[in-house]
Amino acid sequence: MVLIKIRLLCTITCTLIIIVGCTIQPQASLVQPSETPHTTSSQLPSLGLNSTYNPIPSQTADNTMAPTKTQMPQKTWTPPPITLTPLPTLSDSDSKALVAELLSNNGGCRYPCWWGITPGETTWSEANHFLASFVEVTPWGDDPMSIDNYIRFPIETGRGVGGFVVATNGDYIPLIFVGKETTAYNSLMPQILTSYGAPDTIYLSTFQSSPEGGIPLTIVLYYSREHFLAIFELTAQADKDEITGCLQDESPGLFLWSADEVTTEQQIQDWALGVDPILPLKPLEKVTDLDVSSFTEQFGSPSSENPCLSTGMEFWEVNR
Repeated sequence: MVLIKIRLLCTITCTLIIIVGCTIQPQASLVQPSETPHTTSSQLPSLGLNSTYNPIPSQTADNTMAPTKTQMPQKTWTPPPITLTPLPTLSDSDSKALVAELLSNNGGCRYPCWWGITPGETTWSEANHFLASFVEVTPWGDDPMSIDNYIRFPIETGRGVGGFVVATNGDYIPLIFVGKETTAYNSLMPQILTSYGAPDTIYLSTFQSSPEGGIPLTIVLYYSREHFLAIFELTAQADKDEITGCLQDESPGLFLWSADEVTTEQQIQDWALGVDPILPLKPLEKVTDLDVSSFTEQFGSPSSENPCLSTGMEFWEVNR
């Protein structure tokens, strides 16, 4: 089985954030754009959006995220003999309107679909045919069987530039990653828990302290049957013997993968924390007084008055 790599791109001024995708159900169709010239940059896009989250960070005690690489097993894909006529490009105003619509309703599809793109079902030829008409698409990589396609677009609400990455193996899409700036429109914790129910597993990772004051707290929702992972990066505070982080308006990074892919617990660890983290992810039940069911009930309501989670400091001793 060929290994697919997701590469990270960092710029001097901002940390790379990326965003991964999903697909419209069989009866749905991709939005067809109207005709107007559109200009895109030839430079590799910067998708960092005021966040310290990287798709595959290497975690350190001071919460800096060093770029690393990860691998995911996947099948070999033989491109189908199809030729698609390019769609006319949208005007800037129409592009922004379509992006805003997709950000709000995800094209009407459920994860692992993103904007009408379902890993393992939608081909890259079909996805690129649609995306290139209204957003900037930049491939990155020398191996045609292992390309990361960076999708970049402006966000109207002052968040800057949004984007996601579509990993490809030839014409096959094994994986999409969507960064937290882009998921802020329709993927807050209550929205995910209400739409998809209780996750199969919930993981946590944190530290007892941080030189910068705020303590990084990672919460991971793992949906194995729906083929996606939601990673929430919070800034927590230590109070006596507890570490507490609050989820008010926090959005996640999303990994969405093909049903043909095999996702292991080690892969989840690598995606959430990077390779060889200082402290690994631990199951919710072992480090809090909640289980998956009570967590879902407590944090699944948009009107929750206490969207904060506490974990005992004794669970997070380094070299324990």
